[in-house]
Amino acid sequence: MPWRKEYDSTLNDEERAQRAYEVWVSEIMLQQTQVATVIPYYNRWMERFPTMKDLAEADQEDANTIWKGLGYYRRAKLLMEGTKKVVEEFEGKFPEDAQTAWKAVPGVGRYTAGAITSIAYNTKAPAIDGNVQRLLSRLLAIHANLKSKQTETILWNAADELVKKVDRAGDWNQALIELGSTVCKPRDPNCGGCPLRTSCAAWLETQGQLSAPLVNDIEDACQICEPFPPDPRDGVTRYPMSIERKKAREEASAVNVIEWKSKGDSWFLFVKRPEKGLLGGLWEFPTLDLADTSPSTDTLLKSTHTLIDQLIRDVPESGTSQTHLHYASESQVVGDVRHIFSHIHKTYYALWVVLEGGSEPPALEASSKALVKKRKLEDGADDGLKWVREADVDGVTMGQGLVKLWQIVQAKRTGIAIPEKKSAPRAKKAKAVIGGDIRQWMKGPA
Repeated sequence: MPWRKEYDSTLNDEERAQRAYEVWVSEIMLQQTQVATVIPYYNRWMERFPTMKDLAEADQEDANTIWKGLGYYRRAKLLMEGTKKVVEEFEGKFPEDAQTAWKAVPGVGRYTAGAITSIAYNTKAPAIDGNVQRLLSRLLAIHANLKSKQTETILWNAADELVKKVDRAGDWNQALIELGSTVCKPRDPNCGGCPLRTSCAAWLETQGQLSAPLVNDIEDACQICEPFPPDPRDGVTRYPMSIERKKAREEASAVNVIEWKSKGDSWFLFVKRPEKGLLGGLWEFPTLDLADTSPSTDTLLKSTHTLIDQLIRDVPESGTSQTHLHYASESQVVGDVRHIFSHIHKTYYALWVVLEGGSEPPALEASSKALVKKRKLEDGADDGLKWVREADVDGVTMGQGLVKLWQIVQAKRTGIAIPEKKSAPRAKKAKAVIGGDIRQWMKGPA
């Protein structure tokens, strides 16, 4: 992995700042994305924006183009905002103090701040991701809601005490993450191969070597942990405590692919989303959010006329004409796409309508009048609304759900079926290599 380098104490301030930028980019890209997917994106990103200054001076649209396909575009937006803040207020050097970074740099949370500062600067700051959270809950036998403020405080304090005892903070943090992901797994943990098992309260419980302390006064009892409910899980997998996930809400949108044809050439209308919110700053086909998640065909077809009336200055006429804008084919529903966001299950209903007439793409409404379900477009028609030639549609930065929807519409337009995606051969699972004792890193400075 190109971002993996050993800590080098001989680097000067500029080289250390560059190292911090490289780690920062990799950490943001790796959020909710697998390593194998990230590597080519990381290489392209570093080729296009080799330094923090290059990224801070870049255009968001340019950054989104490099990021396209990686998903969660908000990460790219916050990464750019963060680099601008660091360049302007910290002289282009990511703060060495994790707490300063966490509180001052946009898009940098507590984990990310600890990971960057410990790896790049050897700052003795903890970095707790989901793997380390699970590891520590078992190590300390904490059966409590991991999202509660009290539990978080205990885990971060414990991680802070541990990292203070090591020479190489970055290596320690990465080792704990690796241990959690390959050994202390959610299911089927390899306790026999874990170098921390003799210090693990959860494991000692399974061996009958640890019991709850005798409490004479109820006020002395632990106020953090919850009692164990009937649980089919055995051993250490009772930790961490299971909590019911909040059910994702269902949403539906009518996505209208509005095509204008002239002399064998086709253009498609795009709207830019607001900078803030879901898929902020990306482009989309004109979209109307629906109150009903199972809309009727009539409701969907009406959305086309609603959007065209709002976005196109001259309302298309019925019939045919070489000079006047008209419907070459009426709106039709061509399919739907189900797309899963972290907190939303979205259904995109695809509609396709073809307009003809005139020698230039139809004039668009001024942004102040073009409102699409409370979505105010940016100032200037070129910024908030644009026609895109068919050959350039694939280069437009839009969400993955709309990329799939575009493929469905193209299959309908061209009569060419969407090619089946071949599944990649399944890679053999690497065995965890346990070498030496992880506690050797806790010796502290000689």
